Amino acid sequence: MLFSGLLWLSVFAGSPTGQALPALLLMASLKLTFYVWRQLEWIRQRRAVSLTHILLRIGIGFTLPAALIILTGQLEHPLVLISLGIGELIDRLEFYRELEISTPAKQMIVDLEKKLVELGS
Repeated sequence: MLFSGLLWLSVFAGSPTGQALPALLLMASLKLTFYVWRQLEWIRQRRAVSLTHILLRIGIGFTLPAALIILTGQLEHPLVLISLGIGELIDRLEFYRELEISTPAKQMIVDLEKKLVELGS
């Protein structure tokens, strides 16, 4: 959330001289790095990931805004804001989909599996 807030701040703090562009590039680079790292970590753990969501997030949330900024020269262009917003929405949806909430039923299963492994050893 911190990087999302800083990303939006860098967009809205933009000026015609482009003083906010370095901050936007830094925030977008950090967000992209952490996003890719998180997805690779899920793949490494053999958890379910959606290649479609990953491609949409990177395409709409990072590539499209960058291309629009290059083409229009405006950080506050409506299509830049919309694409950044859609990218953030995809990221939030993925975050909540990946969230693992501990419930008593899940904890009982974990404890039972652990006990069975101990008894089997």
